[in-house]
Amino acid sequence: MSYGIVIGTWLALMLMDRRCELQPNFLELENRWLQALQASDLETLERLLDPAFVCVPWSSKGELLLKRDYLNEARRGVFKGCDVSLADVQLHGDYALVRCRILCEYHIAAKTWELDITVNDIWVNRQGDWKALNRKATASSAPIGSERDSVVQQGQAHQELPSIFRLASMSNSLRNS
Repeated sequence: MSYGIVIGTWLALMLMDRRCELQPNFLELENRWLQALQASDLETLERLLDPAFVCVPWSSKGELLLKRDYLNEARRGVFKGCDVSLADVQLHGDYALVRCRILCEYHIAAKTWELDITVNDIWVNRQGDWKALNRKATASSAPIGSERDSVVQQGQAHQELPSIFRLASMSNSLRNS
């Protein structure tokens, strides 16, 4: 083996290793987000979410949750037994498209939902700090549990699901007009 090949291989490995150090750990970011939801840690959520954060909940019919609405809903609900698994990451300069699967139990008032959702998140690099800019959530399967029959089969999922997963568009329309 020639000396040039050895040096070239070593240099390529060093550059790849350096590139891996620079790429953010999106699974860690997604886990921090989910842990903050479970702990009702609004300070961490505030830091993780970009000021322009917008969420399209999984049961949405086109409504959007703005950052302040998302934080208000996070304050109201109780998240338990949550788990996130990373499915795909596409890094495009200062933007990243991250697709995850989240399994979670969500409690609000006297209702409980067991959720299996897929989220497509857009993260943006703001001066070296990655922030969640957008979340689009879709149901991987229907909610499971006592609410399933009364909510999903009667076609009232949109009206009765907690607003962290749907939003009454009227409140945002009134606020923005």
